[in-house]
Amino acid sequence: PVFRPTPLQFRDFSRFIAAAEPYARRAGLCKIIPPPEWLQELHHHQVQERGLKAEPTVSSAPTQRIFLASDDFPPMRPLVQHFEGSKGIYKQYNVENHRKVSLSRFYDLCVEARHTPPKSPPLAQPTSLAYTTARQLSIPSLPLQGSDDADSMDHMSPAQQPKLVDYFNDLDRNYWRNLSFGPPLYGADIPGTLFPPPPVFPTWNPQDLGTVLNRINIPMPGVNQPYLYLGMWKSTFAWHVEDMDLYSINFLHFGQPKSWYCIPPAHRARFERAMQSIFPEDARTCSEFLRHKAFLVSPSILKSQYDIPVHRLVQTQGEFIITFPNGYHAGFNQGFNCAESVNFALPSWVPLGKKAAPCKCIGDSVRIAVEE
Repeated sequence: PVFRPTPLQFRDFSRFIAAAEPYARRAGLCKIIPPPEWLQELHHHQVQERGLKAEPTVSSAPTQRIFLASDDFPPMRPLVQHFEGSKGIYKQYNVENHRKVSLSRFYDLCVEARHTPPKSPPLAQPTSLAYTTARQLSIPSLPLQGSDDADSMDHMSPAQQPKLVDYFNDLDRNYWRNLSFGPPLYGADIPGTLFPPPPVFPTWNPQDLGTVLNRINIPMPGVNQPYLYLGMWKSTFAWHVEDMDLYSINFLHFGQPKSWYCIPPAHRARFERAMQSIFPEDARTCSEFLRHKAFLVSPSILKSQYDIPVHRLVQTQGEFIITFPNGYHAGFNQGFNCAESVNFALPSWVPLGKKAAPCKCIGDSVRIAVEE
C-alpha cells in the first residue's frame, strides 16, 4: 500500500501507523509519501542548521537541492559485499573496508563505471548535493508518485510510466543476473542522523518517534537510535525481519531509489521452511540463521518453486518505508543514495516481542526484556 496523508493525519506518528496497519500489515510493508509542507519544513531546518542560504524547493519540483557538509558526515568504513552462489541463490559476506571513507570519496566510487547500473533511468531529474566545501554533485532523482491501493512497485500505471516500469524491471533482472560480479560497497549502520533535533522538528523524527522503544533508557544504536545508510548500485540488504520482530521506519534523504522486496507476514513460516531447505547447513548451525542477514533468494525462485508471493516496492527520495513485524524483507540500492532508519514499536508489538527469539551465535544480538 501507498499512503499520502494530509498534514493533519501526518501530525501524530503512532496514531497514523495504528490506523494504516490493518491495511498495510498484510503486505508486510508500505510506502508513505509525506505532505509537501513537511518536506519543505525539513529542508528549511536542514539548510538553517548548516548556515547556508536556502533555495526554494518543493517535493514536486524538477530538481531538489540537498545541502550536506561532507566533512561533518559521520566517519565510516563501508562494507565490501561479496556474494557466493548463482542463479538467484546467494550467501552474502560483508567485509569491513580497512580504511575510513569520506562522503565525497564514497560518491566518487559510486559513479565509477564498475559501480553504476547498465543504463540511466528514463525521465530522471537532477538533484544537486551541495557541500559546505562548495562542491556540487549531480544526482539523478526520480520524483515518483504511487496509487493508494497498490502493494508493489507496479503501482505506477504502465500507461503513465511505461519506460520507467520497464526500466525498473530491467534493473531488477540485471541485479539478480550480475550480483556476484563486482562487489559493491555499502555504508551501513552509521550512527547518526540528518534530521534536526526533535524539539525543533518533532514530527516523524527518527530520533524520537514517541513510541514504546523511546521509553527504554538504554541507548541501542539502530534500534532506538537511528542509523544512516549510504548506498551504491547493487549494495544489498538480505532477507530478514527486524531484531526482536520490531517495526522499522526508513527515510530516503536523497539520491537514487531503493528497491524493496517483502514476504507477506502470513507466509513467514513457509518462507522460513523454504530457506531452511535451501541453506540446510546454516539452518542446522543456528535456528535463527536468517537473523544473520546473509541469505538471498530471488523472488522468481520463491514464487516458481515454493509458491511464496513476493511484493516489490520502489522507494524514492523524500519517501518513508514502514516494515511490520513478521514481514521478511530484502532489497538493493539503485545507485548513490542516503537513507536513515530506526526501529519502533506500538503497544500491539509487546506480545510479539515476548515471543521473539534472538540469534544465540552472535554475541551482540539485540535483546529487549519486554516484561520489564
